[in-house]
Amino acid sequence: MDLSLSNGGVPTLAQRFAQQAFDTLTGGLQTAVSVAVYDVDRVQEFVRSVRTVYDSTLSALTNKTQAGRQIEHCDCAEIPAYVLPTISDGVEFFYRPVRFGRSKQKQEHSSWGCWKQKKPQHPTSQTAAPVFK
Repeated sequence: MDLSLSNGGVPTLAQRFAQQAFDTLTGGLQTAVSVAVYDVDRVQEFVRSVRTVYDSTLSALTNKTQAGRQIEHCDCAEIPAYVLPTISDGVEFFYRPVRFGRSKQKQEHSSWGCWKQKKPQHPTSQTAAPVFK
C-alpha cells in the first residue's frame, strides 16, 4: 500500500483499483458493470446544484411508496433536472451495459443513481384456455 501511495497518491491508487475491479468483473459477468471513483471535493458543485431536486423527489417517492406504489433506481441522466454540465466533474467511471434484455442498448450511464416511480407493467397477452361445458 505504501508503494502504491508513493506513486501518485490516493487518487491514482483509487483509479487503478477501480480499473482492476472493472476488468475482473467484466471478465466474468453478463450483467451491467459499473465502477466509479468520485473525487469528493470536485463533485460538490453538482451535488449542491441538484440537492433540492433530489430531496424533493425522494420525499415525494417515499410518500408514494407508503401509498403502495413502487419505486426503482435509475440513471440520473434519465431525469432532465439532473442533466447539467457538471454531472461528470470529478468522476472517473467505468461502465459496461448488460449483455441481455431491454437495457442492453443503453451504452452510457451518468454514474449517478436516482429514484423514480416504477412504470406499471402491462400483463403479457396470453391465449385463454378453451372452456368446455
